[in-house]
Amino acid sequence: GIPLAMELAAARVTVLSPEQIASRLDDQFRLLTGGSRTALPRHQTLQGALDWSFQSLAEPEKSIFRRLAVFAGGFTLQAAEVVCAGAGIATADVLDLLAHLVNKSLVVVEDREDGRRYRLLEPTRQYARDRLREVGEIDGTRARHVEWFLALAEQAEERLHGHEQVTWLRRVEIEHENLRTALEWTVAGEHWPTALRLAAALAAFWELHGHITEGRRRLDEILSRSAATSIPTALRAKGLGAAADFAADQHDWPRAKALAAESLTLYREAGDARGEASALRLLGAVARWQSDYAAAAGFYQESLSRYQQVQDIHGVAQANRSLGELARAQKNYPEAVARFTASLDLFRKVGDKASIAHTLYYFGLAARAQGAFAQATAHAEEALALSRELEDAYAAAHAIHLLGTVAWYQGDIDRAAALHEQSLPLFQELGDWNCVGTTTTDLGLVAQGRGDLERAASLHKEALRRRSDLGDKPGIAECLERLAAVVEQRGDGAQAGRLLGSAEALREALRVPLPPVERPRYEQLVAAVRASMAEAAFAAAWTAGREMAVDRAVTYALAEI
Repeated sequence: GIPLAMELAAARVTVLSPEQIASRLDDQFRLLTGGSRTALPRHQTLQGALDWSFQSLAEPEKSIFRRLAVFAGGFTLQAAEVVCAGAGIATADVLDLLAHLVNKSLVVVEDREDGRRYRLLEPTRQYARDRLREVGEIDGTRARHVEWFLALAEQAEERLHGHEQVTWLRRVEIEHENLRTALEWTVAGEHWPTALRLAAALAAFWELHGHITEGRRRLDEILSRSAATSIPTALRAKGLGAAADFAADQHDWPRAKALAAESLTLYREAGDARGEASALRLLGAVARWQSDYAAAAGFYQESLSRYQQVQDIHGVAQANRSLGELARAQKNYPEAVARFTASLDLFRKVGDKASIAHTLYYFGLAARAQGAFAQATAHAEEALALSRELEDAYAAAHAIHLLGTVAWYQGDIDRAAALHEQSLPLFQELGDWNCVGTTTTDLGLVAQGRGDLERAASLHKEALRRRSDLGDKPGIAECLERLAAVVEQRGDGAQAGRLLGSAEALREALRVPLPPVERPRYEQLVAAVRASMAEAAFAAAWTAGREMAVDRAVTYALAEI
């Protein structure tokens, strides 16, 4: 016959729609309370069926069945042996007792590539949880669950940047529901040191597997609610640094700066040179994105020195990559390539595939900026392959976007459009609003290439608004130049001249010239604008643009174009 739960749910179809049934499944016993009046009592409701099954168990079987309720999303035998043993159940007895529950269809077995797992169906788990609460064992069992999964998270953290990275990323992803549940229990119980240890240990996994918004939300909550409690200095510094990383991932630079600065202060109090190096590197990233290149260089160099001091190879690689990014931002491509090369060699040495993928992406950006499109494509494709192996959504989105920009430079507008439309929702899901803006303006180039000037202007303005909100000044200059190209095609040379003049002044103030690959297109645009009007009118428009403050230029572009 059909499973009892399905039979009981089907009985409700006469009074509830499928949508209403689905909405009530969180409390499944309340929903599934009616069966055939002619059936045996134990078959009239799911509750009755489980009552009958539970009462037929021996006492040790009842004990382990109740305790299994704390697992979410399944469990391994090893986890069950730790979490369910005690108070009358020996560790050595857990296997046999679990086998009995499997044979009685109360526990489901799942054979996977990475080993055998077990789980309770959700109605069964809810029933077992209620029985666990009745006997007063829920707090102790949850505590053992938290202890087991905290140990797993901290063990994984140590292995997520080395040769076992793929294996441990997959293992943590499989146990993510258990880890979430453990974290939620520690937060609900206000066990702040444990909650912060667990969240900070999960930070690298959350970042690598694209759970950036979740990681940021959880860390921010723990840090905020635990602010007045006593937490070890180094632990709070670690949590602040992880939260700063997530804020930086989403380009919330004021928040990232505040968190990183506080983290640095606490690491210095604790005498933790490695932690200090990490906080300095974060502060360097903030300064770089805010176009304070001198400050960024100082932070990055000091970070590199600290990592070298403690002989942290992975940290040295990270600092070198950061210095390479700074050089690329300033269009010093030989220095950027040298730093990326040093970084990549070290990441390969320690076996960190995620960092290899990210560094290849930066290599690809440098190659693209110099017009080396075959090299840029090769780097992006290798980065994409690694990111897919790792299920690293962040790296994948960036690699796909890079391939899209290369396709556009090579004149393949349809491929560029497809790739940008693939990367845009990934960036949106990650909360990477700067890259959302970048991809939006790149789609504006696609629209312009297809002759849809109205859509092109709309997309460039949307990107300009987002980049202005984020304080991305190089991005603002780029959007002004792209809008100038659109209005020149519309036939308004004066507007184009003002936008170009404003962009030029901004680039000069930032000391960020155009990438070499952009120069020919830019020079053609300037020549076309100059040719569209008298020289005096051109000079007046250009000068008017140069004299605009950045905010005024943005306002003008958004209102007038």
